[in-house]
Amino acid sequence: MEHITSLSPSAGFFLLLTAGLLTGLSHCAGMCGPLVSVFALRRRAARQEVAAPLAMFQLGRLTTYALLGAVMGAVGGVVNVAAVLRGWQGAFAVGLGAAMVALGLGLMGWLPTRRWLESAALTHAVTHRIGRLLTARHPAAPFGLGLANGLLPCGPVYAMSLLAAATGSSARGALAMFIFGLGTLPAMLGVGLSASALGARLRRGLFRAAALLVMLVGLQLTLRGLALSGLIAHTHLGGVMLW
Repeated sequence: MEHITSLSPSAGFFLLLTAGLLTGLSHCAGMCGPLVSVFALRRRAARQEVAAPLAMFQLGRLTTYALLGAVMGAVGGVVNVAAVLRGWQGAFAVGLGAAMVALGLGLMGWLPTRRWLESAALTHAVTHRIGRLLTARHPAAPFGLGLANGLLPCGPVYAMSLLAAATGSSARGALAMFIFGLGTLPAMLGVGLSASALGARLRRGLFRAAALLVMLVGLQLTLRGLALSGLIAHTHLGGVMLW
């Protein structure tokens, strides 16, 4: 199949970074921000350093994103090879695109995907581990806390992991998720400063923009799959294939 990386490198980088920035300022600041704040306040109360452990925390989160991207990219590559052998690459692209659109609709609140994710057994296991790591005194605990944070149920992260699967490569998938994670850093590092100054209405608007971006990419993948199946024509914009 045609991969999402058929976009120009600069366009792909901009898309992922923008998705991360919008998600960070809207969703992450509201959902993961309290966890970061508790982490920092605990360390300040104990008169411990905050900056370096906070950086380790975020490095752990980005590591989980990159590992998730690598796994999804590898799985996507295997499924893509099987799809090509059977002539199903178009259906594979349509399936990925439809899943991304569904997640985007869930982010908009039009589908109950968030409730499904939060009720998963993994959510309870990760939450329990986070509670233990918050009080741990081991020097590596902040990194472990970030690793666990990256596993919390998050619609935007799951949507980007589908995008990583669409790359069909563990290396490209890891890079895609890492770039997305970089986009979330300004909000996560600045929570309590600039991020906390954003009003609820503005954060909702930014989150809807991120959801719309997810749905647009999903729609592109769906159209590309339909084109690969010969149901519609491929469309180009200059030298870039849109679908």
